[in-house]
Amino acid sequence: LAHADPDKADKLLKQINKETRKEILKRNDYKLKAREPLYPQHAASLAEQYKETAAVVARQGGDAQALLAAAAHFEGESELISRVGKDRYLPNDHASVKHKHGPDK
Repeated sequence: LAHADPDKADKLLKQINKETRKEILKRNDYKLKAREPLYPQHAASLAEQYKETAAVVARQGGDAQALLAAAAHFEGESELISRVGKDRYLPNDHASVKHKHGPDK
């Protein structure tokens, strides 16, 4: 980067910082959801409701793709949070995993 255009280097640094912030926010969001004992059930219920609504929309000739995508999203979150649990680390949680000590490494 010593010979790089200063504006390009600044843009690249801002992009890296933006991506890092997004990743940190995403991990923190999952950690908070994992600590909420009823979140997996709530997400599964939302997924079921989205599927039911999608069926109604499809019967009426509408496009239910967005509703099905939302259902899949909440199903995935429900499964992930159920599998991970509140005391476990989530995928891509590298910073926490590096410093984890104890019997269930």
